Amino acid sequence: VPAEAEACVPSAPETERSTISDPLSAQNTLERSLSDLPGELSVAILSSVGVGIAIYDRDKRYLFWNTAIESMFGLRAEEVIGRHECEFAFNKEAGLDVLLQKALEGERGNCPDFHYYVSQSGSAGWASARFEPVRDSSGQVSAVVATIQDITPLKLANQALRHSEERYRAVVERAADVIYMVSPDCSIIALNQAFDHLTGWQRADWIGKSFLNLLHPDDVSTTVSQFQRVFRGEPVPPFEVRFASRSGEYLV
Repeated sequence: VPAEAEACVPSAPETERSTISDPLSAQNTLERSLSDLPGELSVAILSSVGVGIAIYDRDKRYLFWNTAIESMFGLRAEEVIGRHECEFAFNKEAGLDVLLQKALEGERGNCPDFHYYVSQSGSAGWASARFEPVRDSSGQVSAVVATIQDITPLKLANQALRHSEERYRAVVERAADVIYMVSPDCSIIALNQAFDHLTGWQRADWIGKSFLNLLHPDDVSTTVSQFQRVFRGEPVPPFEVRFASRSGEYLV
């Protein structure tokens, strides 16, 4: 099982069920209520929900494949139902085959984040999954229900945010001017490398300390006032302050 799937460890039968996402939690409630409905109505409901649902028999063959999972994996129900799970390589690549086997042994399992590539359709993305054993009247596992949630948009958004933050940090680090970040109590949170070059101080020595200790005493009151306006969300025009260098000189 790839490294991505190593974290997809089935939970023990007696442990509390892990919640993957709100849609899947809602799906749990839905699935419990379906047992009292006529078969055709149950199928209609499962087919229309926005969460991907696959149902396997004891032999690991697909019994059901709803519209949402068709869209996610790019495979129509008629291409999947009746076939064995091993015929689709993404199951093993993502570690879903392990979860299926554990569910057939009576254990619930989940994988909160896995990448998939469906060779038959070319579909790819990220998803979360939960596998739930279904027991018959004698208590034996007769089938397994897998609920699959597409998390590709969220994953891509997080990647874009991370790349944006990395580009921002790179720009800040290359800046010729000192750029700093302070907390509401004026403690220094971050400094760029220009601080080291211009002041002679090591920025690591100042992280967590008060920014005010770097300022000329005559500039402290003005700086505190302007910082307070910033933290209130008010616009603040540029202003100059003098801060101490390691040599004892004050830089503007």
